[in-house]
Amino acid sequence: MKDAVEIKDIFLSYMGQGTSETAGIGMLGLFLVALIGLVWYSGRKKQTAIVWAIIFSVLCVFNNLSMKILAKFTSEQTFYRFFWAVPILFVIAFVVVKALEESKGILAKGAIVVLVMAIFMNMGPGFATRERFVYSGSMEKIPGDVKQIGEIIEANKMSERPVCLMDLSTQLMIRVENPKVVWAVGRNKRRYFEENGYGTGKYKYVENMLRVVDSGEKIRPRKFKRALKRKNVEFVVVSKGFEMEEYMQRVGLNLVGESDSYLVYQNKEIQVTV
Repeated sequence: MKDAVEIKDIFLSYMGQGTSETAGIGMLGLFLVALIGLVWYSGRKKQTAIVWAIIFSVLCVFNNLSMKILAKFTSEQTFYRFFWAVPILFVIAFVVVKALEESKGILAKGAIVVLVMAIFMNMGPGFATRERFVYSGSMEKIPGDVKQIGEIIEANKMSERPVCLMDLSTQLMIRVENPKVVWAVGRNKRRYFEENGYGTGKYKYVENMLRVVDSGEKIRPRKFKRALKRKNVEFVVVSKGFEMEEYMQRVGLNLVGESDSYLVYQNKEIQVTV
């Protein structure tokens, strides 16, 4: 889990600083101008509400203590999308449209459009790309392994939204390649075992799944199969280095494809959901 400093770095970089030296300043500046415009175009009662909303946001969201708390419950992707990317663009868009409505004459409207375009162009062509909103990791391309796994799952799935079990690094990126994939083990459960280790007696079925895909342990096939059934897992992705071929046959899973580093197995004994 990212700590508060790392989340803050991501927060700043996704304002646009990763594109050019002035990009972050440009996006932040545009947002502040939009806030002023929002107050300007609102009535007195709404102005008061907006000012209090800004104060509340600074005190309760955009400070180090809040970031530390949020870091324990969510990821940097969620923080960026819901506390920054989505609200800022809606505020900017609203104020630009309102300014166009209130301005008189074609020259005034044209000046507003040119000003906004100039600010956006100053931020660089990549400030609002798909990657910025979907994948807030290192901005590198999706690894070939993940692309191959996503294609295999899409080609063989029986459910519209297949439940998939895989190691953490693959899990974090698979939904970028295939958004319909459902994680068999969520962040909170994984975080529990990162902090407490195995053998606590809690979330035993999750522990059994993680022992296999994260550690390559060959637990009793019946225990693993019961865990898969409980979560209705359709696909299991394991590292080739674990040499799990014979074990997966004993569990009753079918090999449906492989990437450079992983084997993809399918569980046919699931409740198909459409």
